[in-house]
Amino acid sequence: MRDAKILVTGATGQALRPAVEALAADNEVWVLGRFTDAGLRSAFEARGIRTVRWAMGETSLAGLDTDFTYVVHGAPLRGQPDANTAAQANAVGAGELMAHCHSARAFLFLSTFGVYARRARPYEPVAETEMLGGDAPFAPSYPVGKLAGEGTVRAFAAVLGLPATIARLNVCYGPTGWGGLPVELFGRLLAGLPLWLP
Repeated sequence: MRDAKILVTGATGQALRPAVEALAADNEVWVLGRFTDAGLRSAFEARGIRTVRWAMGETSLAGLDTDFTYVVHGAPLRGQPDANTAAQANAVGAGELMAHCHSARAFLFLSTFGVYARRARPYEPVAETEMLGGDAPFAPSYPVGKLAGEGTVRAFAAVLGLPATIARLNVCYGPTGWGGLPVELFGRLLAGLPLWLP
């Protein structure tokens, strides 16, 4: 992809940061985030990536450009708030982004494999059409928030005529961000705590 104007949320984590850095070589890339790590914000800007502070579902997008070619919404609500807080942040955040960037060519929402209901035979492949319900014992409110976000994306795509794709990622991990679920599981293992298994 070349010469596109791309807006990304969730770029500070392990799933999207490498992609954002690669896309910045040939495109105008903007990232939204809380940027609690000033060094990370500076690292993005040193690569020519524009950064804007935004707290999903909490702060306004007023003043942000609206002429993005593509929008990638991968920001999770980290931590484990109650289910209502998770649903509110994810639904409102997705809706605000889609309404603000309604003229984009496409919108990509990164959801989670955790939106599927607990299965009697968990080791068999899962079809996209399987029952939803949310099963993430390590983060119980996470699937609730992502399901709320998926609902918003479906509705706003239809109402705004904005082509949207929902991608349900499995476990993300890597050298950027906080490391991902394997790092958390190793930490629990070293501390002698039980591990969660779906």
